[in-house]
Amino acid sequence: MYILIDMSSSMLPSPSTHLPPSLPTTVMRSTMTFLKKFREANEMGRVGIACLRGVEDSTGAESILSLTPSSHPSILQSLHSLLSNPSSSCSGLPSLQKGLEVVLQSLSTVPRHSSREILVIYSSITTSDEGITGLPGGLLDNPNGTLGRLIEAKVKVHVICCAAEVRAARVLAEKTGGTFHVPLNNSHLTSVLTSLVKPPPASKSSASKCRMVEYGFPQHLTNDVKTLVGGSYELQGYSCPRCRHMAPGVPCACEVCGLRLILPTNLAKSYHHLFPPPNTEPWTGGGKCEACGEEFRGKGEKQVGKRSWGGSRKGGGGGDNMRRCKECKCTYCEECDNFRTTGVFNCVGCLNEGKN
Repeated sequence: MYILIDMSSSMLPSPSTHLPPSLPTTVMRSTMTFLKKFREANEMGRVGIACLRGVEDSTGAESILSLTPSSHPSILQSLHSLLSNPSSSCSGLPSLQKGLEVVLQSLSTVPRHSSREILVIYSSITTSDEGITGLPGGLLDNPNGTLGRLIEAKVKVHVICCAAEVRAARVLAEKTGGTFHVPLNNSHLTSVLTSLVKPPPASKSSASKCRMVEYGFPQHLTNDVKTLVGGSYELQGYSCPRCRHMAPGVPCACEVCGLRLILPTNLAKSYHHLFPPPNTEPWTGGGKCEACGEEFRGKGEKQVGKRSWGGSRKGGGGGDNMRRCKECKCTYCEECDNFRTTGVFNCVGCLNEGKN
């Protein structure tokens, strides 16, 4: 995923903003929180940050960094330094077309089996697109323009317009299969970004063309003398199992042989996205929750006096609706069913029967 942040003059602080305390501060905090959640939920994913400059800039956009475990602190620091001083870093009128073209060029190196997404955080209500030399067509031209190239490359564009709806941005999001939002307040902006943390499901066309993907499990070594690791001399690094080149961190691609290097924990944390727990269905026949042991009467009425696994009485906010797994037929209360699908990503009953 690439995050394209509008750094034009429209990002300058305004006293009438609906995203207090100021637009750049809110965008900075929300984006940094999103990056941390994305890193936790997508161990094998990568994020790039790009700044959408004014049209007075020679390129119109500037790519900062790519998110890997080793560069995670530095990318957050770079983002903070840019948005914490908007008076010096935000200027000019934005060109959405130029920014998308720069990001699309970077995404062209991403393997076909990976999902490609662009998250645009847009603060302006206009876009100053003048076309790019050598590339025919405009922003919304299909198939010769930017929109056509995005669709051909199977890139989903998610747009968050912080000021007001921009038609060109909405059309881009709808035509590429992305989402479009205009946040009403800070909490709405946070919820929109959180909804983009989970990776999108694979399409039928991409699933039919899947290939074997090679991964290598590197060994963490500590040398007696400093070795060239990622452009600097270090004592520690991860040794590629194919060419023995030292990498500064994982997951990453080996700079010599191109092998994708990961750890078993990275693969385990991404496993539940490929094989999610079975779905549940409403259940009104009563019974006992398989997770917390809470007993229910018929029609989902909870028995009073029991305590949940967390030690607190359930009820009120926990909900009284029961759910039943379609595979193992085990029943869950609403709270435990939500924790099953968003926390542990497993079904207790299916695990006991060896199905999950």
